[in-house]
Amino acid sequence: MAIYDRYLTVLFFRVLIVLFSALCGLFMIVDFFDRLEEFIDIAETEGSLLSVAVEFYAPRVLSFFDRISGLVALIAAVFVVTWIQRSRELIAIYAGGIHLRRVMRPILICVILVAAFGIVNREVLIPSYKHRLTRDTRNWFGQDEVKIRPMYDRMTGVFLNGKAAVIADQKIISPIMQLPPGISSRIARVVGESARYHLADENHPAGYLFHKVSLPDKVNEIGNAVDRGEVILYTPLENEWLEPGTCFLTSRISVTDLTKKESNAVYSSTLELVTDFRNPSRNYNSTSHVLVHARLLQPLLDISLLFIGLPLVVSNKSQNVFLAIGLNLLLVVFYFLAQLLSHTLGTEGFVSPALAAWIPIFIFVPLAYLGLRKLS
Repeated sequence: MAIYDRYLTVLFFRVLIVLFSALCGLFMIVDFFDRLEEFIDIAETEGSLLSVAVEFYAPRVLSFFDRISGLVALIAAVFVVTWIQRSRELIAIYAGGIHLRRVMRPILICVILVAAFGIVNREVLIPSYKHRLTRDTRNWFGQDEVKIRPMYDRMTGVFLNGKAAVIADQKIISPIMQLPPGISSRIARVVGESARYHLADENHPAGYLFHKVSLPDKVNEIGNAVDRGEVILYTPLENEWLEPGTCFLTSRISVTDLTKKESNAVYSSTLELVTDFRNPSRNYNSTSHVLVHARLLQPLLDISLLFIGLPLVVSNKSQNVFLAIGLNLLLVVFYFLAQLLSHTLGTEGFVSPALAAWIPIFIFVPLAYLGLRKLS
């Protein structure tokens, strides 16, 4: 690596680190004081206030970087180019017969490295802290009752519902499960005081163990409920491992699935999302499908943003760093709006998830090609 390449690389990452630290620090300070009372309550059980704050915010640094990595990389590149313009270094470079594209090469490599780290961050680092990123300070220990999102089990046809859920215990309070019509049983609905989710073992597949069943009122005298040759409800009459007044409903939809927000899908890796899509019990909406397609194309968009933004700096006659950053901020706003609009079209079903992810590519890659020609 040439001396000047090292100079530009060091300058780029200095600006990147300072800018990201400032933005991330500002976000943490505002959010910390907004949650201060909740942190104090948690610290009474968990330990010091500092340890609780570190546990909460440390993984969110990775999440914050994932959201703004493209922005900070672009601004760092813009600052570097504007800086060497203002210091008249470009004039000396041109005088030496060095082409502008050669000067931009280390900056491009830096942006590619940031995009590559973004991939590792999204696919490895963030998913490893997913349980901490989805942790709510208002329900830190998972012992409070949370609202359930009623859901159909596509594999069994059972409609899952209940009053509330306790995530730490994988338990549903006052569960109400509607069985599909046409099963070989006179059971249409199962109601109990509580139901706890259990993984598959030698006695049963994954599902819910009901306690203090109130409907059907004589569950001990009723046989298993069978649908298309598969047992979907186990009763004490035919299963010795069940105690009187209990029953077991098969389902691959856990309490976590019933309570988690769709927005939390951003904390899962692409492999985890694709694996979840294969769960025959779940019906994923188009939001998660758009997310998978968009992730595959995100590095290309980040690099395209650089080739669009740098020509705005090179053609800046005034060599004003704030003007250059301002123009690129407008570019980033347009970029995020276009991405938001296209993804909304995909999630609402106006276009396919794949097309929704490709629309920004159709817009920005041609613009990046034009920008690259201006740099040549």
